[in-house]
Amino acid sequence: DVKHLYRCLCNTRAYQRTSRGPASEQGAGLFARMAVKPVGPEALYDSLAVVYGGSLDKPSPPGSKPVAKPGEKPAYGPTNPRDEFVNFFRGQGGGEPGEFAHGIPQFLRRMNGERFNTPAPVIERLAKTEASSEKAIETLYLTALARRPTAREKELMTQYIAGRPTPADGYSGVLWVLLNSGEFALNR
Repeated sequence: DVKHLYRCLCNTRAYQRTSRGPASEQGAGLFARMAVKPVGPEALYDSLAVVYGGSLDKPSPPGSKPVAKPGEKPAYGPTNPRDEFVNFFRGQGGGEPGEFAHGIPQFLRRMNGERFNTPAPVIERLAKTEASSEKAIETLYLTALARRPTAREKELMTQYIAGRPTPADGYSGVLWVLLNSGEFALNR
C-alpha cells in the first residue's frame, strides 16, 4: 500500500527535521537536520499557481518569443506557460537536481515579471472583507509559506502596511516580499 508507505515515511522524525541546526553539537550526525534544497522549477511554478489561484496559466502576451533552456534554440509554436517557466528556471548546463541554480535572471523574473506582479485573488479577498492587518498578514503567510508569522514579522509587516496608501497596496507588498524570499524558493 503506497499511501501507507508514504504516511510511515512522512511521520518519521528524520523526515520531519528542520533545517535549523541543533542547540548543541550533540546530534550532529547524518540526520541531525534536514538539508536545505532548492525547490525545483516545476514545484516553484505549482506553488506560485496555488498562491495566484491558478491565474498564472494565462497565455503568453502576443509577440513574445518562447523561452528555451540556455544553449538551445527555442521551440516555435504555441507554448504552455508552465513549460516556459520551467525552461527558464532550469539551471544552466543541466546541473545536479539538488543544486541551487537560480541566478540573477531567475530572481529578476520572479521579482519583476508581469505574471508575478499582478494582484493575487487573496489580496482582493482581503481588501473586500476589510480584515484587520494582523489577520491579513497571517492569511498571507499561510498562503505563501504555509506557516504563521512570528511576532517580530507581524510587527514589521503591520508597520509596512500602515505606511501604504491603501491596505490592498500593503498586502500586495507583503505578498511580493514573501514570494521573493529564500523561504519560498528553498525547501526548508
